Amino acid sequence: MIHGRRDMSCPVAAAWSPGERVAGQRLIVLDDAGHLRSESKRLALLRAHERFGRPQ
Repeated sequence: MIHGRRDMSCPVAAAWSPGERVAGQRLIVLDDAGHLRSESKRLALLRAHERFGRPQ
């Protein structure tokens, strides 16, 4: 899960709560991002996509 720390509509604690129930889930918190799209979110999404495609 990728979450912006500046997201005023959903605090980080609330964003992580559903993720705790998914095995292997990781929470990536971006300090410079909010609710809307940003360059840092785009880059984090690309990095996560690359990791997801690699065999474990």
